[in-house]
Amino acid sequence: MSEKNENEMAIPKELMTPAAQAYMNAQLRETIAAMFRELAPTLQSIALTPEKIQAMEDARRAPSDTQVAHVKREERERAMQREDIETARKQRETMQNNCPHKYPNGLLALATISNRPDRQRLLICLKNHCLIAPGMWVVGPPDKDNPRGRAYFDKPHPDYARLIREYDTAHSGQ
Repeated sequence: MSEKNENEMAIPKELMTPAAQAYMNAQLRETIAAMFRELAPTLQSIALTPEKIQAMEDARRAPSDTQVAHVKREERERAMQREDIETARKQRETMQNNCPHKYPNGLLALATISNRPDRQRLLICLKNHCLIAPGMWVVGPPDKDNPRGRAYFDKPHPDYARLIREYDTAHSGQ
């Protein structure tokens, strides 16, 4: 303990009086006040105001360029997918409408689905999976007015009567 730190300065006893300490405190207070007066514009410019905090938060939450590009690409791909689905639906519909429902050798390419609660027979084309149904009541999906679904009459397939006669004729001998 007898060794003193080299960085420590010895304080003269004259400066330890209350008047000297009051003078030093006043000078220090004035120096610090002058320093803050000069730094005031700088401190005001870097102060965190609610507007600056909101601007920083908005900048932090704003999507990056890669995120924006990713979202745009997804939108383009979704639009292309919708177009592809619509094109495929139209092609399938055209193919099913133009199908004679017969194999090249002239036999009917139809099968019946008869395990239905209403006992009506449905036909299905084995070439293009077209469902050929008679007119029947169908319960649609629920909506806010009809929580259990709305019942509506589904029109029969235009060729149902002709095709069921052909099917019955072709399979009458079995």
